[in-house]
Amino acid sequence: MNILEAMLLGCIQGLTEFLPVSSSTHLHIAKWFLGVEHPERYLFFDLICHLGTAFAAILFFYKEIVEIINSPKMILQFFIALLPLIPCYFLLKPLREGGHHPLWLSLMFTGIILFISTWMKEKPFKGKYRDMLFIGFMQGMALIPGISRSGSTISGALFRGWEVQKAIRFSFLLAIPAILGGGIVEVFAKNKLAIALPIHIYITGFLLSFLTGFLGIKMLSLFLDKKRLRPLAFYCMGVGLFVLALKIHG
Repeated sequence: MNILEAMLLGCIQGLTEFLPVSSSTHLHIAKWFLGVEHPERYLFFDLICHLGTAFAAILFFYKEIVEIINSPKMILQFFIALLPLIPCYFLLKPLREGGHHPLWLSLMFTGIILFISTWMKEKPFKGKYRDMLFIGFMQGMALIPGISRSGSTISGALFRGWEVQKAIRFSFLLAIPAILGGGIVEVFAKNKLAIALPIHIYITGFLLSFLTGFLGIKMLSLFLDKKRLRPLAFYCMGVGLFVLALKIHG
């Protein structure tokens, strides 16, 4: 991997991590176009890029994070929302590691649930624990390659009647421990497959994913009307068809 490839992949990771369009699929497509062989061996680089986006979210939501830390109730809410990741990690392992998962179908699924969720009626926000559990299970589904984590959590919150502003904000905040924890688990699980790259490649990936991740958060923060989320749903469906076409002709 050269510095230009690291810059491109860092930008793609940052811009797509928080948008409900599946960053993993966009990275997969980018690596395919770049001719990267054995992409699973660049685990450490991918982790560094994920750390960049996580730090972007920490910086953007610093005040909210402090508020959560000082509130036992909010800590419990986030804890409950993260719990489903544990069983989902083991139950969905065959789909994650089988190597034959249909990315196009996962993307289509993301687009469909995001589109349907924008038609849900809003209810008075109560922050019930069953809401957190439902959103947590929706996030767990994103362990399947091609399903967007932010798309799943935002859709899950909208299905529960949340306002789009609260849904997006909660999705971003929930991403921080999910990204950090998921990265650590993957390193321990697959570190034998990874190869080391020059330090400047890691630095480049981190900086670009951090800067574009911050930009990605600001971009999605502008989507405060559910109707504005619908083009992203159609985008996911379109990319899904594109991936299917690549599979057919590849």
